[in-house]
Order: sequence, then structure tokens, then C-alpha cells
Amino acid sequence: MLQRTFIRSGDVNSAPPIDGESKRDKAMEDVQQRCTAIKQLLAAKPVPFGEAEPPAKPGIYLMTYEGEPCYIGMAKGRFGLRDRLMRAHLHGEDGHVLHRELGAAFPDKAQRVARIKEAVSIQWIEAAASDVANLERALINLIDPAWNRH
Repeated sequence: MLQRTFIRSGDVNSAPPIDGESKRDKAMEDVQQRCTAIKQLLAAKPVPFGEAEPPAKPGIYLMTYEGEPCYIGMAKGRFGLRDRLMRAHLHGEDGHVLHRELGAAFPDKAQRVARIKEAVSIQWIEAAASDVANLERALINLIDPAWNRH
């Protein structure tokens, strides 16, 4: 037996969402969350690398060199932003982006680290580890920093 359901005009909001609508709503919510996170990152006060105390939590970061955005990255490991920024970028191997980009001008690692501490600033926000890759990609596409082009 075929059962018919009639919806009065006042009952529209009580109808279950059509699958396409719920997917669209979820996508819009995701976009809004990314936009909010990006706005928070861009509004964060830049901190000179030498004064930075990033948390040991996952997140995304923006580096500026001599006032220009130069690199965007993410941290999602166990020790988060602190480990990624301080160990990998500041004191890392010559292959890490800051050391690679500044190596020719500052071949001595101690001088290079001193230059990074004074001339590179960072901004960061904490974010769920599951979100950082998408946030990083969106921010790179938006800003197109030179050191992310390699």
C-alpha cells in the first residue's frame, strides 16, 4: 500500500534534509570554519622568532621575513608547533626551509640562526590535527608565499 505524506507550508523546516542539501550545508560549514581560522591566523600578532613561545599543540603558522610573508606550514605531531618551529625550523638541518633559503647569505649556522631570530617573525594558531593540512593548503593558495613554491 502506498502511503502519502503531506506537508503543510508551516512544516517545511521539520522535513528531513535532502541528501544533497546536507552535503552542501556541511561543505559550507567547513568553508566557514576554514575562513574563521585563516582570519584568526592573519590577525595574530607576529612574534620575532627569538621571542616566540609556541605551544606544544597542532596548528598552522605563517612566517614573515623582513615583513613579507615567506612560508606557511603546519604542525600536527606529538609536540606540535613548538617542536616544528623551534627544533625543525630554527635549529634544524640545512635542508629545512629557513636554512635552505638563508644559507647562501649566512653560511655559518650560528649567524644564520641569529638572523632568523631577529628577521623572521611567526604567527600561529592552534587547530585540530585533522584540520591542519586543509588549512595550510587553503592559506598557501591564498597568499602564495615564495618559500612554499619549491
